[in-house]
Amino acid sequence: FICVLEAYLMFDFFLKFFPLKESVCYKYMKTAAVLCTAGCVYLVNSLDSSIINIVGMQIIYITMIIAVFQESFFRKIPYYLMATAIMAGSEFLCIIFLSHPSNFSLSQVTTNVASMIFFLLCTKLISFILFNIVKGILGRSNNRMSRKNLLLYSVVPIATLGIMISLAYLNIDWDQIGFVHVLLIISSVLVLIGNILIFYVFDRYSQSTEKLR
Repeated sequence: FICVLEAYLMFDFFLKFFPLKESVCYKYMKTAAVLCTAGCVYLVNSLDSSIINIVGMQIIYITMIIAVFQESFFRKIPYYLMATAIMAGSEFLCIIFLSHPSNFSLSQVTTNVASMIFFLLCTKLISFILFNIVKGILGRSNNRMSRKNLLLYSVVPIATLGIMISLAYLNIDWDQIGFVHVLLIISSVLVLIGNILIFYVFDRYSQSTEKLR
């Protein structure tokens, strides 16, 4: 799920600035492109090597923007670097947010499956917020979000981020995962999906308004 979410965020970010190639405009081709990218991301992550991860991710997403989107490669470079900086910066910000407690340890988080899930969800939520801020400011004029609307739409993602970070401070016992723990994880995933759908609905609304004009 995290790999699919990451691939979707990158795809959606580039889609805001570049038109799709004609071969990708067919039905289900966009979904196939996201899932194929997510599969490659999952494969690279499963190798459990930081060097392979860093190099592999660059190859995967450079290949995606070349194969899926129009425009010259050199015009895509600034947006690719921007997206990469947002992804890397999100992990850095998440570590900062969670490192306030003196007993925080990233190595301890990565050994606990439930804690790792919340850490990754927080990371992708930060990426999602930053991506939408950049898209709202720099996006194409026909569906660019005004600053006022951007602030209004950002209330829910920011509140969600605060809730997820608060969950990390509650010292929930994940050693024995019960129904409530599973419900909490599933609810967090659904809230994250809901945040994405809010901006997706805005984009659909903008497209419909543009067609009416």
